[in-house]
Amino acid sequence: MFAKHSKTFYKYLFSYFSVMVLALSILLLFIVLYLFPLLKSNTIESHNTTLIQTAEALDGKLELLYQTSYQLAYSNENLISYYIMDESPIRDVKIISELESYSAISSFIDEIGLLNSKSEFIYTSTGVYPTDLFFKNEYQYPTVKNPKNLFLSYTTNVTMPASHTSVATHQYHAYITFINPPYALSNLPNITILFWVRERELAEVLDVLSSDSTFSAILSNGESVYSSLKLAPGEQTDELWDAVSANASHFRIDNKDYVLFVQKSKVNDWVYVYGIDEDEVFSGMNVIRMLLLIVTAAAAAICIFTIWYYMRLNYLPLKKIKILTDQLELQYTENDEIESLNHVLDYLSGQSRYQIDILKNSKLLSSLKNSLLFSLIKGHVSSVQDFNKDGASLNLKLTWPNYQVLMIQLRGIQTENRTVAESLEGLLSCVFSEQYEVYFRELFEENQYVVILAMADGVCGETEARCHNLRDMALEKDISMTIGIGRIYREVTGFQSSCLEADLALHNSFVLGHGSVITYRDESFIDTPLLLYPFENMNSLRMSIRCGDYEGFRQQAETIFTHITEQKMNADNAKGLCNSITGILTNELPPEALHQSTNTLLLMYHADTLNSYRLYFNQVTQDLIALNTPEEEQNTDLLTQIQQYIMQNYDDCNFSAQKIADAMKINSSYLSQFFKTHTDENLTNYIANLRIAKAKRLLISTNLSLPAIAEEVGYYNQNSFIRRFKQITGMTPGAYRKKKSAESF
Repeated sequence: MFAKHSKTFYKYLFSYFSVMVLALSILLLFIVLYLFPLLKSNTIESHNTTLIQTAEALDGKLELLYQTSYQLAYSNENLISYYIMDESPIRDVKIISELESYSAISSFIDEIGLLNSKSEFIYTSTGVYPTDLFFKNEYQYPTVKNPKNLFLSYTTNVTMPASHTSVATHQYHAYITFINPPYALSNLPNITILFWVRERELAEVLDVLSSDSTFSAILSNGESVYSSLKLAPGEQTDELWDAVSANASHFRIDNKDYVLFVQKSKVNDWVYVYGIDEDEVFSGMNVIRMLLLIVTAAAAAICIFTIWYYMRLNYLPLKKIKILTDQLELQYTENDEIESLNHVLDYLSGQSRYQIDILKNSKLLSSLKNSLLFSLIKGHVSSVQDFNKDGASLNLKLTWPNYQVLMIQLRGIQTENRTVAESLEGLLSCVFSEQYEVYFRELFEENQYVVILAMADGVCGETEARCHNLRDMALEKDISMTIGIGRIYREVTGFQSSCLEADLALHNSFVLGHGSVITYRDESFIDTPLLLYPFENMNSLRMSIRCGDYEGFRQQAETIFTHITEQKMNADNAKGLCNSITGILTNELPPEALHQSTNTLLLMYHADTLNSYRLYFNQVTQDLIALNTPEEEQNTDLLTQIQQYIMQNYDDCNFSAQKIADAMKINSSYLSQFFKTHTDENLTNYIANLRIAKAKRLLISTNLSLPAIAEEVGYYNQNSFIRRFKQITGMTPGAYRKKKSAESF
């Protein structure tokens, strides 16, 4: 494997090493730039949280002390009443007892004293003492010459550190003195309240912070109230205070570097300081650094082994492919595996394109398209991705999220199927253009097609209107088009359901007639209840035939036809009723009349729409009614009715040959044939000429826009109007208007 290799080998090797170096670099950057700072931040935050909790505990004790001072000065009516009494042993006992009750409330306060500027005695919770003797024998302040005068001179709360206090009777305890001068409007004027607190009380709270590698301290106005280190009152205390004042994060003492954490008291001017040996803070991180170094080295070793493995896994197969491709004996000189493989792929790609070109020019491609579309509407395609994958080489693709199926039945086709398919493709591409994907294929029944639509969300509600436009454009080409529309689905598997719904809708053209656009709706395709069937009319039909009342028979049958239409009866039930009427005629007609109408009765049995059935039915009844009526008079009367109806309705945008047939109660095919026979003119052209004639008048006599004129003469679609106008006149409507304006000028 490590003999002389090609450029591809070294490219692979370099790429793997690059990935390894990149991965390790990212890992190291993550550790150095994120993980280490995060660990450091968490460590500092943990110590800071501990200090905050300790500060809150001490502030709670201070708050109790100051509340006690406030109560003594303002709220304790007993003490006030005792104090204003005449001096006596009883008065002294009561004051001492009252002070003792307050000192007993909190273990934090060891002794309470009342220092009066106008008295030579001091009252404490343990007794009454002459002031000079008290500060000489009980609590001594070596650094203060006259404690009484000093304490009485204070106007704000002051804390005397334990280092300033020497207690004669308490040799094993150091005390901190809290000096609270008289309050404004106090009930004890001229009284300074003193509290003595054991330094150990503070130390017990701060013990959670102190260890061999840490220290804790309380500072007040540059002096040390308490410190677990033995700070010298001068330089060391000043240095610590300067560091705290400057918000320094580090402090060096006794050749040790400490990380400082500072929290100010919320009760007085105390500042709580917590210091931890810097080596101790980051000792855990040093261990983590060492572990990460070991992990990184192990990861590098694993990466090297992985590179060796994947080089064997990926490069050696490529080498074998190179050996196999050399056997194709293609004309190339490169010795590199990738380049030689590219030559082979280019060769195979060219061969593939050549085969696809041959396939596109053959009928096989059309068969493959039809097969894939058939699989889609039968529910054999499970996802859009599968369809797009299979249809990539067939130019079939679905990108829009809404899916729908149309069923189209064409009639009046006189050309080959290929020409019909090309015409239908042109019509579909014209109607369903932007935001649509349209594919279609012919079904097994003649001239019946299934159309597959994929559409954008914004055009989902436009399908029915576009189908009406499609039908009208087909009618201009003398093609009768009946369209069944299925519902819209969001899943590709919904094509199967939509196809079945479109087929049911198309099947319902028996009632609605050819040339209809029928949208599937659940309520339109339910069975008609038996109670809605006109059984009484059926019995009346039999009686009319037996009595020879053919006109009555026709009128009653028309009532049934109207009932079918109004009840929106589905196709199967409607056919059943029509066959029942045909059966009555077959069973009840006299032999000579039955013989004359046999062929028409057979056509009635095989009628594919209700209109066709009514046409044949009318032929039978007219033959029976008009036995003595001249034929020429009948034809003239029908032609006049057709022409009158056209003149009244030709400029309606919804007007069609089917509407004429419905109004005359005859079949649309028979209508076209009848009109052609008696006028020598195509019915569609006759209607178009009437519309274009009216359009000419409007173009000359009005300033209406082309869209307005198109709608005024019966065209929803302006393009259809322009195309028909040019077909008849040889010029566009705009050119015609300019020409006539110039002639008039």
